[in-house]
Amino acid sequence: MATPALQAKEKGNAAYKAKRFDEAIQYYDSAIALDPTDITFYNNKGAVHFEKGEYDEVISVCSKAAEVGREHDAEYKHIGKSFARVAKAYFKKGDLDNAMKFYDKAITEHRSPDILNERAQIQKEIKAREAKEYIDPEKSKKKKVPTATLR
Repeated sequence: MATPALQAKEKGNAAYKAKRFDEAIQYYDSAIALDPTDITFYNNKGAVHFEKGEYDEVISVCSKAAEVGREHDAEYKHIGKSFARVAKAYFKKGDLDNAMKFYDKAITEHRSPDILNERAQIQKEIKAREAKEYIDPEKSKKKKVPTATLR
């Protein structure tokens, strides 16, 4: 028989699948209140916030998930998932540098093909952004090295 926390999580999962996101968050909050040591409850809550486009909440909840996971010896793949979700939230916010930072943290915890592919995509976007900066005359002036310093 499942614990009350797991029962709340299952109800949250059902609400999430039915796209009743506010209800899902309430169930995940109940699960967290009943068992604040389970990283999965936080990760699931972070997934709901991601679907709602609440990226600052994703960053907060999933950062807490990683912290809880480390404190309670969660599986590395769950901690990696927390960091990857934070990275995705930063990406959605347009913050590629922090996205890359958190993908690196995710890979340190769990080297999954999905995370590696997502990180590679961010890397491409960062390189494209840097190339674009050289095209922008104002930014390229800042990037250029005076020829006198090359001698």
